[in-house]
Amino acid sequence: PLPLPLPCRAGDRMLRDPRARAYATAITAVAALAGAAWLWRRRRRRSSADATTAHPLIQTLRRACPRGAVTLEDRGSLERFLSAARGSANPAASSLVLIIDFDLTMSAPLGAECHHMLRDSPAMPEAFRQDVWTLFDARDEAHPEHDAIFGAPDAPDRPHRFWMHYNKLLAKHRITRSMVDRAVAGEKKVSGDLLRPGVGELLALCDEVGALVVILSAGIEQVIRSSFAHDGVALPAGCHILTNTLVFDDHDCCVAVEPTAPPASREGKLKLLNDLEPLRERRLVLLIGDKPVDARVGRGMPPFRGGGGGGGGGGGGGSEGADGSRIELAFGFFNERPTESGALPPDVNKWRSAFNVLAHRGNEATFAPVAALVRAVVEPD
Repeated sequence: PLPLPLPCRAGDRMLRDPRARAYATAITAVAALAGAAWLWRRRRRRSSADATTAHPLIQTLRRACPRGAVTLEDRGSLERFLSAARGSANPAASSLVLIIDFDLTMSAPLGAECHHMLRDSPAMPEAFRQDVWTLFDARDEAHPEHDAIFGAPDAPDRPHRFWMHYNKLLAKHRITRSMVDRAVAGEKKVSGDLLRPGVGELLALCDEVGALVVILSAGIEQVIRSSFAHDGVALPAGCHILTNTLVFDDHDCCVAVEPTAPPASREGKLKLLNDLEPLRERRLVLLIGDKPVDARVGRGMPPFRGGGGGGGGGGGGGSEGADGSRIELAFGFFNERPTESGALPPDVNKWRSAFNVLAHRGNEATFAPVAALVRAVVEPD
């Protein structure tokens, strides 16, 4: 480091000192570089913010839910989606399908998921709850029952094993419809609203305009329907719930859970989507979820009857294939939930890469932006 010149009465002596001049030059250069870097970072942040919020429709979505911090992550996908809606020969609503995840998307972002709700409810038999806790604990590879429950890492059914085992426990303990309903009622009493605000308004809008609604979930149908009933939200007449469904005997006891091969796991539920015939008529696909995987479920759709190609384009939504094929747009909620012990907090960049439109503060976000987006599609200016 250069030594500091000592002050003296003749101030110009410091400037005549070669070491002082070198020191001053170095300080000036560092300050200039630091200033340039600060300006560059500021301009980059400003341009990035402008790119994610400046679109007129995104401004509308942000006004619909100011606390949700909605941003546009892929302008091209949004423009293609809106252009396809405007250019459709038929009313856009007749081409539109909303494929919506349930747990933590339609349900309250800080509430209990379907499987957790039954596990923790005193309305369920204690033996059932203990068996379910063992299942959850056995996800740890060090657990003595891990291999017996989850099988070999390369087993073909490995992705479905959690659901296969849970569904067997529902039948083993002869869970009744009334137990499930009491468990949901108990959650309602403890936590308040079971659904994310704005769900009812969105579903009413879809029912009004004729947009198809598909709730695609790895949860449990009876929990989902009971949640809507306890919150007083009506499902559209043509709504499809694709998930695990308890089968009851004449005594209202669970004897099986369908589907079985595979169950409606995170991957298995895509088969239910592929088997849904009304999807063949829908070209505009709005995917809504709270995890990056929810933005990719379009790949499970059956081929579109009106044009070439199969289901949606896969990664990240917003896909558009050959002329006449499906077009997807993915809307996501980035919920900030407490992480499990030892787990890393979620990386928002994974959500930004997966979804075309993202509500960053998912805990505070409502479904109002989604309803505004649907209105923009079915009621273009």
